[in-house]
Amino acid sequence: MTDIRYVCLSDLHLGEEDSILTALNENVVDSDNPSPVMIELVKCLKELILKNKGTRKPTLILNGDILELALSTTNISTMVLERLLELFMKKEEELFEKIIYIPGNHDHHMWEQIRETQYPGISGDIRIIKCLLHGARHRCSLKKRIIHYIGTS
Repeated sequence: MTDIRYVCLSDLHLGEEDSILTALNENVVDSDNPSPVMIELVKCLKELILKNKGTRKPTLILNGDILELALSTTNISTMVLERLLELFMKKEEELFEKIIYIPGNHDHHMWEQIRETQYPGISGDIRIIKCLLHGARHRCSLKKRIIHYIGTS
């Protein structure tokens, strides 16, 4: 089997109570803990990636509507995303070399706000976002990870 070079995920709608990747506690979103399905997803991807014969880690492409900002708050959605990134990028056990984030219609406006406030002079298609969870209630523990952002402008 050829080594896995890219893992593409889309339409996770993290933070929305109907997303199986969002943990619930008594029918209320539990943004402090990963859902059982999220944990199993990461375990399955890890098992597949560990079968790579080479040492290069794949790139994760988050392709649209990763966050649910139409039916959930920014704070809840980004905290659920933080749970996923903590599992994907556990220190010394990172599954991916880098993450590319392409916003969709449910999360595009947050990325535009970050770009306008944090990187007003940057032009071009690829932006480097230092902290994915800018503005979230909890401090981002993944600040040093590099996340490429592909905008639509």
